Amino acid sequence: MNNLINVTLNENQEPIVSGRQLHEALGVKTKYADWFNRMIEYGFTENQDFLLLKNEQQTGRGGHNKVDHIIKLDMAKEIAMIQRTDKGKEVRKYFIQVEKDFNSPEKIMARALLMADKKIKLLESQNENLLLELEEANKNADYLDLILQTKDSLTITQIAQD
Repeated sequence: MNNLINVTLNENQEPIVSGRQLHEALGVKTKYADWFNRMIEYGFTENQDFLLLKNEQQTGRGGHNKVDHIIKLDMAKEIAMIQRTDKGKEVRKYFIQVEKDFNSPEKIMARALLMADKKIKLLESQNENLLLELEEANKNADYLDLILQTKDSLTITQIAQD
């Protein structure tokens, strides 16, 4: 049952699978597009349970673009369950095991550290930008102080040139 379907993580660190891979692993005989449209009738919501993924590669017949979907693990488990086949049961058990592994303390800690590292890098970048802005503002303030302390009169043209 190892690597029955490739499970990856999305940008929110949630497990996801390819709809086409799921379709193939379940051994469904119906065309993918027809099968998937039937599956979403069970109440799944686009951009919440799944995302449409258009592949711009041409297929062998007819030159149509292949469509795939990125499916969250909960939706994939439910689809496997409603297939009511031995293969569906096997795939669902596989997903349950993947989810247990995903929720292990070690994996949770690893994801938390990864997210913390990203946050630190973002904050460091923001800090660098703020320091550059502060340095520029200090230069302007120093010049303004110099102008205000000058006893001689300066023309607007001279200040604009500076």
